[in-house]
Amino acid sequence: MSHTPSPPSAEERNLYYFGLPSCPKLVARSSMNVWQNPQRLGPTTFTGTYNMYPKSFQPVGKHPLLHRLWNDATSSLRVQIVEAVSVADWTAVDTLRVGLNKEYNITLIIAVAPETLSWTRGHSIALRCKSILEEHGINDVHCEIQESLVTSCADSTSKPSSTFKLSSALIEENDFYAPMFVDLSDCLGTKIAMKHMPSRFGTKHVVINSEIEGIHEYRRPGSGALKEFIQIHQPAYELMLKTAVEDVGRHDKSAANYKQMGQSESAATWTALSNTAKALKKSLIPFENSSSRVFGQILYSPQYDATSDQGTNWLRDWALIELLPRNHEIPLRSIKNKVFIGDERRFLSLIERGREGLDGFDIPIRPPVKDGFVELQTTIVPMAELRNPKETTTYNDEPATIIAKYGANGNFTLGLGSTLASLTRTTETPSGDRHTMSEEWPIVSILMPEFPEKKFSLPGDSGSCIWDMQRRPAGMMTAGNGMNNQYDITYAQPLERIIADIRSRGFDVSLVRNDYSDCLLPHLSA
Repeated sequence: MSHTPSPPSAEERNLYYFGLPSCPKLVARSSMNVWQNPQRLGPTTFTGTYNMYPKSFQPVGKHPLLHRLWNDATSSLRVQIVEAVSVADWTAVDTLRVGLNKEYNITLIIAVAPETLSWTRGHSIALRCKSILEEHGINDVHCEIQESLVTSCADSTSKPSSTFKLSSALIEENDFYAPMFVDLSDCLGTKIAMKHMPSRFGTKHVVINSEIEGIHEYRRPGSGALKEFIQIHQPAYELMLKTAVEDVGRHDKSAANYKQMGQSESAATWTALSNTAKALKKSLIPFENSSSRVFGQILYSPQYDATSDQGTNWLRDWALIELLPRNHEIPLRSIKNKVFIGDERRFLSLIERGREGLDGFDIPIRPPVKDGFVELQTTIVPMAELRNPKETTTYNDEPATIIAKYGANGNFTLGLGSTLASLTRTTETPSGDRHTMSEEWPIVSILMPEFPEKKFSLPGDSGSCIWDMQRRPAGMMTAGNGMNNQYDITYAQPLERIIADIRSRGFDVSLVRNDYSDCLLPHLSA
């Protein structure tokens, strides 16, 4: 049903995107279909949002014309769309399938800064974008404008010690404290921060925050102060230690109570938990000073700025960290690119709960898990394959890349990498006087909205290594699109593009076999 265009009601504006992690507000849309609150059918005791069908995002899938035009940075379609949205304070342009009750429609989604665009102006922009699409022969794509921000996935919340060493020891797969022990290890996905900014963190590998420093090129000096990285940012360290101390007392008390009641098995369970908490406490106490947790130094960081790659602008946002041998338990040449996922049942559980999001795909084969770790391959997923994946749905040939990541905050998650590029527009300085547009690789979760852990990433996951089901590194996480620290869409840069940029700076880099390792995985020679 269609009608004369009118501003969305307060209910439509606030609930149109119900189900997405951040539930952004609707500004305007090109479709004239009357919005009705999508309540589930049949008798129910639930009302309001409790009974609503939730919305979700999926990759576009098969649409040859849209892929050919949109993924060409110089095409008239992309140029005209960017020109059309430039009259607004836009933050992202994504093309995804927007779904409700298993019905998905390809949609051009324009994100704008909150409270900056009226419905009248927004509706005009949405209609203009729809018109541009139709002028290029794309008649099955509508345009929607929402309020949403693109933010870095970094989060903010001394006598040096030479005894701190990143552990290579085994971590119990089912250990309640496994994520905390992971942060004391040499694997990927751990929390790291710059020593002089210990409250702001990302995921190994992490980059310099452009709002504080890192706008200009940095190369390690031959002498003088060095920029050092620490494992576990200070607020997380303090919380981990506080948790371990409190848990020891609580678990000991529970064990004593069960022992007094004659329930020896339950008492033994709580005693085991207490012993693990004590081991964690013992591991943490010597390194209360952030200087004692230094594990590496910045070797090189390019100017934080947009760069061009064959006509495509993207935001250069990486740094090389040289690892310090004295702060690792094993020789650097023995470090592997491994990620912790825990018990293999965790992977199988995600697949089972994500079956609807993976509808039509061959169910991924569980990667080989050894002692809770997955060791990554030494080859990178080519950018051409990200745009045209070998994996497709069995019944309608809709391509997408099934991917995984372990982030410092989001831990182990699975998602789908889209074949259509996204565009983001971010402010590079605190004064807001400089903006840059960057092409990004968009990723959505495989989990449907009804699952609490439906988000693919969280703040703090910046720098996470993203890999495919063949265990090949594919990209590095850079930003998220959403509101209130909830991301509806995750953005990453293809690792092939980053590696090529590092090489253009005079560094010989490749995925490690028995050489230096971090999330960018470089073997370095100047």
